[in-house]
Amino acid sequence: MCIRDRFSDEALIMVHVPTRGYPLITSAVPGFVGFPTGMNSQGVSFGMDMVPNRQNRAVVSGMGCLLLCRDVVQRAGSMQEGIEIVRNTSRGVSWLFMIADGKIPDAAVLETVADRMIPELSLIHISEPTRPY
Repeated sequence: MCIRDRFSDEALIMVHVPTRGYPLITSAVPGFVGFPTGMNSQGVSFGMDMVPNRQNRAVVSGMGCLLLCRDVVQRAGSMQEGIEIVRNTSRGVSWLFMIADGKIPDAAVLETVADRMIPELSLIHISEPTRPY
């Protein structure tokens, strides 16, 4: 059984109350330390998607995306704090990260390469509430 089968066949909802950071909920595979998406008690949610890019660092590694997601959800009390965690974390490959803050409400998409966010200082914000269908 490969990893993709584990996510579709064995994923479960987990609630984690850490000794440091915010309580959170996530959907992940049993045994994983990190996770692909989550939301904390402060209303901050975070997720990711792959984005192929040549600006990777094959030799120099950084924090894996699943661990980065856990770090943001566990430590960020606001969307801005989550963005700063991503901005200041060394990564080895490129990813798209989605972050939202239910208190504002606002959301942003962070396009990253291994060593920086693209564009460096601006984000794609989604601040207009969408209409329910």
